[in-house]
Formats: sequence, structure tokens, C-alpha cells
Amino acid sequence: MMSPKLTLVSLDSTCGLTDAIRMCLFMGDVKYNDDRVSWDAFERMKEDLPFQEVPILKIDDEVLSTPGAIARFVARLVKFYPVEIAKDDMMSCACIDEIMEACVDLSRRIHMSMARRDQDDDERKRRACMREHLAKHVLPRWLNDIDQILERNEESGFAVGNCMTIADLFLYCMIQLLRHGDVDNVPKGLVERCENVHRHWKIMSKEPKIVEWTKNHPSKPM
Repeated sequence: MMSPKLTLVSLDSTCGLTDAIRMCLFMGDVKYNDDRVSWDAFERMKEDLPFQEVPILKIDDEVLSTPGAIARFVARLVKFYPVEIAKDDMMSCACIDEIMEACVDLSRRIHMSMARRDQDDDERKRRACMREHLAKHVLPRWLNDIDQILERNEESGFAVGNCMTIADLFLYCMIQLLRHGDVDNVPKGLVERCENVHRHWKIMSKEPKIVEWTKNHPSKPM
């Protein structure tokens, strides 16, 4: 059976959850077309996109949308997500999904708080207030909740089970985003104060394939 032709269409940035999808493909040695578009190009094409959003994944003649669905499809290709969900795997799948959905939710909140150049001053001020609330209230609680989830599996060092899954890549990219400085007003050392989150980030940062990926793909702002 021939491998499907894959094309990932996304905004031209290397911060956020789309990078987790790229990393997953890279770590599984899966060939794909990485079609990155500018914000202006996205504005022109979004009416023709499912849910008017990127990323999308073109799989031969099919189009798959939403980051969670794309990530699960890709993760199954490289065995970073159970291919056949046996009864014993149901809880593991649920735990992977739990972390992924938490990351997707936070990513959407961050994007909703970002000002764009086509917005008026009132809208920019409103989004700045959203950003401040996010940094002061949402992020500390989110990190604390993730920290408690990781504590359940602290012996392995991974998010779920004894090996790396797509949940690890989602979480790593989310923490990278917070550490990169794209989210305004994040208190310094916030990630470091969450012992399990910080330990997970350090473990992932030393993974050879992630080191190689990071070296060849320097961060770009969202």
C-alpha cells in the first residue's frame, strides 16, 4: 500500500501546536509538504477553508482540519498514539487526549487575545486586557493543573505511559511558546515553579530528535 501524499498548510510560524505536528512527522521520518502561508495569504484563502482556520492537512484528495484531529492522524502514522484502541489502552488514550485538549484550549485563548494590525484602538485595548487576565490568572492555574497531571506519571518522565506520545510534543511546544516570550506579562519563572512541568520540558529538550529539529528550525513568532 502506497503512503498517502501529505501537505500541511499552516501559518508561517514555529511557535505553537502546529510545530508539534511537524515534529511528529519529522520524528517518524514521514515525508510531507510543509506549506506555510503569510497572514495576508491566509485572509485571502480562509473563506475556502473548513471552519475558516489553519492548520489543515491534505491527505491525497481529502482535507482534514483542526489541530487535534490532524495531530491524532499523524501520531497514529508514527505510533505516537495507539493505532488500535484495545480495552487496556482506553485510559491511556483518554489521558493523551486530556493533555492535548488542554493545550488546544490554551492555544485558542492565547490567539484570541492577540492584537492584529487591522484592529482599531478599542479592540486592541480589549485584547490587551484579555492578555493581562490570561497571564495573571489563567496561565498559573493551567500550569498547576498540568503539573498535577504529570505527577501521576512522574516515574517515566513522559506525560502518559513509558514512552513518548503526541501529548508530550503538544505539551513541549506549549511550554516553548510560554518561554519564548510571545505571551505578554507572563511572570518570570512561572514554568519553573511547576516542578513536574519544568522537569518534563527539560527531558523533552534533551531528546536527540527534538534537539535536531530545534537546531534546524529556529523559533519564529506567531
